[in-house]
Amino acid sequence: MAWWPVSSELYDRRYRAHQSRQCTDAQGQDGITFVTHDVDEAYCRTRSPGDFSTPMRQNPKMHSAICSNDEIALLQHYLDAFGTFVLLGTAHAAFRPEYLVCIARFTLTYAPAKCAILACCASNKYQLTKEEQFRKLSLKYYCQAVKEINVALTELENSRSGPNDALVTAVVHMYINALWGPELHDDAANHVVGAVQLLKLRYAKSPLCMEQPMHRINAESVIYQSFLLSMEHPLHAPFEVDTAFLAQTQNVLSPPTFSDSSAAANSPVLGVPLQLFCLISDVMQLYKSPELISADNFTRIKREMVHWEHVANTIERAALSPTDPTPVQEHLRCDIKHEYPHTNAMLLYIFAGSLLLDWVVELIQGQSEDLEEPAWSPPGKPRTEPLLMSNTVSSPSPPSSLKTSWQLSRALAILRRPEIHESWTLCHLGWWPMMIFGYAVNCDEDIALVKHVLLCMRQRTGYGLLDRILAELEQLWAARDTSWALKGG
Repeated sequence: MAWWPVSSELYDRRYRAHQSRQCTDAQGQDGITFVTHDVDEAYCRTRSPGDFSTPMRQNPKMHSAICSNDEIALLQHYLDAFGTFVLLGTAHAAFRPEYLVCIARFTLTYAPAKCAILACCASNKYQLTKEEQFRKLSLKYYCQAVKEINVALTELENSRSGPNDALVTAVVHMYINALWGPELHDDAANHVVGAVQLLKLRYAKSPLCMEQPMHRINAESVIYQSFLLSMEHPLHAPFEVDTAFLAQTQNVLSPPTFSDSSAAANSPVLGVPLQLFCLISDVMQLYKSPELISADNFTRIKREMVHWEHVANTIERAALSPTDPTPVQEHLRCDIKHEYPHTNAMLLYIFAGSLLLDWVVELIQGQSEDLEEPAWSPPGKPRTEPLLMSNTVSSPSPPSSLKTSWQLSRALAILRRPEIHESWTLCHLGWWPMMIFGYAVNCDEDIALVKHVLLCMRQRTGYGLLDRILAELEQLWAARDTSWALKGG
């Protein structure tokens, strides 16, 4: 049975062969007509968010869950903008149009999905405009979605069948709303756990392949948000990734949805290889779970991190190749672009993960010298407090020997590139490495750079999690200034 929190606990036609059986881009049995772009790879790489709008007209004879022009306008915001934020632009060109068709269809015909999706739309509109009406609308739809999903889960339990795509999509948008919006962050973990349980139930009822784009998008989304919650508080993670679910999902994600494209192009949400997410999770577990600290564990994790550091070196060497490259250099560039199209994300995640591992190693070495106290800790906090974050700001500071680390220097060099604002600041992946670098920077110029990039991301996407990270870093930087002033620094 899929568990879900009760209400009181929650405060191209070109790609037709790949099209979901539950979604159509022509007029179907429900009488909905969608107009989709006849897309190709180049088109999707060069359009702005508004160009991906899926104009929609509704058959007047059709019974629809949509009740007003305001709801149509909210849905149109998803099709015009929000759908661009939650999917990566580096994914295969067919993912976005098919995804938007499914989103529109579920919103028009399935009440739980309608309420959850419109709550996301209204919340994002509030984040972008700060108009109070959208905040109230978001909370209204969110409360309705909780009730509708509870009813749907009861029906699912009675039917003894697996969950359909519409229900999974509804639950996915509950945690998206909680993380992207201004005030429901504490509900996110329950929603992610609910989504995990639904997918595990689906796997048990009917083993799932990822031939349909919507299946892969939802599965990757649940994995990504699981990692997001575990990585939000490094070394003090209250949320743990369900390892059984992760293993099951890795298996079903193995065959590509589009066999003629790279693994990266078949990743519409994760963007960064799953192995790198797993490695970063292992690094965090080292500090959280002392029983995992062994020579073999350190050796394995360090070996894997060295591998990814070599990948970063290869990517950067290819980027620095001459304007008129040799055939060998051009071949290397093409290989990297094919395998790692989102190179900024790859590099910044690698550098942040490597830096975090260095911090953990120094912490553990300090603890081995004095088991009662870490080698260093946040200013103004007991030395027995966990490093890097609690639910209130704990003013984390990197070890003094790492303040000018090579990882931070190379990451800041990437963030200074002009093109970063056209790719990285529209990418939902950016928050975690930026948070780690925010912990590490200590001079005014570097702090200003990290703050500027985070503000650009926040202003362009309305991502609520960035508000919390910015507020936390501001408090951290202010606490450091005070501490250094008191010490006469």
